[in-house]
Amino acid sequence: MPLAEKFIHLHFFIGACDWYVAELDDDTWEAFGCADLGDPQNAEWGYFSLPELEAVVVAPGFVVERDLAWAPRPFSAVEGRR
Repeated sequence: MPLAEKFIHLHFFIGACDWYVAELDDDTWEAFGCADLGDPQNAEWGYFSLPELEAVVVAPGFVVERDLAWAPRPFSAVEGRR
């Protein structure tokens, strides 16, 4: 399946960084998706750990958040995707 057609089920963010989850292993909480760390030309698809994202604390109160208003959509329809 082309990456643009993969459905993005979850979105996490902090500052200019975004993680888009297309697949999730319910046992390990390892996700497959697109990670954009603020540089659109270096955004890439791969695996990342949700528990590791949860552990990121840049400063008190400045943590990776889940987008609670997110509605699943194909990656090609992600607004502002890079």
